[in-house]
Amino acid sequence: WKKSGFSGRKEESVTLVAENGPRKITLVGLGDVADVNVRIVKAAVRGLTRSAQKNNDARIAVLFPYRLPMLDEAATTRAIADFLIHGDYAYDPYITVRENREKKELHCTLIPPAAVTAKEARNLLDEAMTIAAAVRVARDLGNGQGNLVTPTRLAERAAEVAKNAGLKCTVYDKKEIQKQKM
Repeated sequence: WKKSGFSGRKEESVTLVAENGPRKITLVGLGDVADVNVRIVKAAVRGLTRSAQKNNDARIAVLFPYRLPMLDEAATTRAIADFLIHGDYAYDPYITVRENREKKELHCTLIPPAAVTAKEARNLLDEAMTIAAAVRVARDLGNGQGNLVTPTRLAERAAEVAKNAGLKCTVYDKKEIQKQKM
């Protein structure tokens, strides 16, 4: 990697082709260690996932052996998992002309810091996946057109999500909302 000129500057990346072992290794710079924060790492992971999709890579492994500022190793692992899961989010249901090639699903393997056990990593991933599914629903509803994502549709979707999760959902009509001074 030294011959590539990679220095680790923020937003710098280089992909190396390996002779043996993994086919490609991509190094992503985060800048000066004193300046690294959650936002910088999130942007780097998003860039990494987009680059992998652009290059038609079906599988990537991400090694992040550090702790993010103010987080322990487990919380750092959970944050990186969140970034990987959301790295490919795009709201595009109305795009009628697609690129010639079909967008492949990207499979990511996160290698956590040594302090995180395999069992703990699995639990963190399960939690991240559950929350990510809910976040995607919220993003899709928030990004939807106002004439389609009406208050009635929001209520219907909330009832669907609650039912699937085994929760009770109460939807108030205009009269009840006014009565409660909402």
